[in-house]
Amino acid sequence: MEGTVEEVDTGRQAKFLSENELIAFLREHFAQTRQSDQRKEGTNERKDFQ
Repeated sequence: MEGTVEEVDTGRQAKFLSENELIAFLREHFAQTRQSDQRKEGTNERKDFQ
């Protein structure tokens, strides 16, 4: 499995050459999104996902 993945919100792209590389990209960016959401708690910013 190989291809390109893009994080739509930021436009960051990465090429992957294996399923493991794709999953690593997804895990990293999911973790960053969760950290960002946790910092926003207590603010009036809109959250689309919980």
